[in-house]
Amino acid sequence: MASATLVELQELTTKLNYLEETLTSFFQLSPDLMCIADDEGLLRAVNQAWTKVLGYKEDELLGRNYMEFVHPEDLSKTCCTRKDLHKGVVTDFTNRYIAKDGKIVTLEWTFSSYRKEVTYAVGRVKKIAKPKTQPQEQ
Repeated sequence: MASATLVELQELTTKLNYLEETLTSFFQLSPDLMCIADDEGLLRAVNQAWTKVLGYKEDELLGRNYMEFVHPEDLSKTCCTRKDLHKGVVTDFTNRYIAKDGKIVTLEWTFSSYRKEVTYAVGRVKKIAKPKTQPQEQ
């Protein structure tokens, strides 16, 4: 009976590995920005779209608070939305992020919270604008 239990454990491990690989592939496939953040807003997982759209490397994003990338004029509404999310509300809203090269990226987000500990988010690019330059003094 012990060998049957070991065989069953091996089968479960194989299935778990397959599911993990499948979900990881699916996560990376999306052209939309997908992320998982903890209850403090720290990015714990991001897909490749973050790098393509915002220009940051994965290691420049992970462990940082997503609010660091939000456009200053959108911080207040993003903070309020985050508070609503912690009340269990699934929220769709639009805000702007600042890409590494300074471009302003307008994103439409869908958020969902799991046990108030983890936030899953998907952001779709609505518009990318070049940064405003200051007029040169004569």
